[in-house]
Amino acid sequence: MFKHKSPLAVAIAAESLLTSAAAGAVFALTYVVSYLAFSVPAVVAGVAANVVGLGPTATVYGGVVAALGVVALVARLRLRRQDFRATPA
Repeated sequence: MFKHKSPLAVAIAAESLLTSAAAGAVFALTYVVSYLAFSVPAVVAGVAANVVGLGPTATVYGGVVAALGVVALVARLRLRRQDFRATPA
């Protein structure tokens, strides 16, 4: 049902399927996951900076961010290619 749709379209469609109480719980969970996704790597980097130093920590952190960016780009290009193949002429 939500295959290859934008996040906003998925959120709007999912919200229409939920009751108001369930929608509140879903959005609260979304915020918790978002906060954890940003805070846990920052805390880990802070601890690592105290252990191995700021330079190596920044290098590794930047490398991980760059690698995740490349993975996201490749995944998006693959999805776009699949959408292009599935579109009838």
